[in-house]
Amino acid sequence: MSFPETAVQWWQSLEHSPGDRAALRRADDLVAAVPIRACRDFLVRTGGIAADDRSIEARVAVTLVLAHVRRDEGSGSFARRLGLPPNAETPVLTETRFRRLLKIESPLELVLPLRRALRFTDHAAPVADLSLSILSWGERTRRRWLFEYFNESAAAPASNPAA
Repeated sequence: MSFPETAVQWWQSLEHSPGDRAALRRADDLVAAVPIRACRDFLVRTGGIAADDRSIEARVAVTLVLAHVRRDEGSGSFARRLGLPPNAETPVLTETRFRRLLKIESPLELVLPLRRALRFTDHAAPVADLSLSILSWGERTRRRWLFEYFNESAAAPASNPAA
């Protein structure tokens, strides 16, 4: 099973663990998140806890953000969702906030800004895309998000987290 599929399945399982979901919503870093059973479950499902530190931090960041998603929008791009909706004059997330988001280097530093961005989408997001974007956060993902936010997907680099 791919990482995005596992993330979606894990996110769906949070519905049956309201206490863990609430605890993850309150947690804001690795030290607060790892003691939560649902976070450890996600780490085990996605490669174990003995993985390198960057991977663990990114996967913990996924749990901390996905705990705030109330509705999965299926396929699509979260960056596109933050951009200009059809027949609207202003983007969902202001360009200034979006640019600040793109300057973030670490997946754990993404947690608070992405939680804030979810408020602007009524806590709806394509869970698969959001989880993979956090996991693969780097120059290539930021570039892809930039194009998608401005609805220039055709010109965006291919979505390949391995590169």
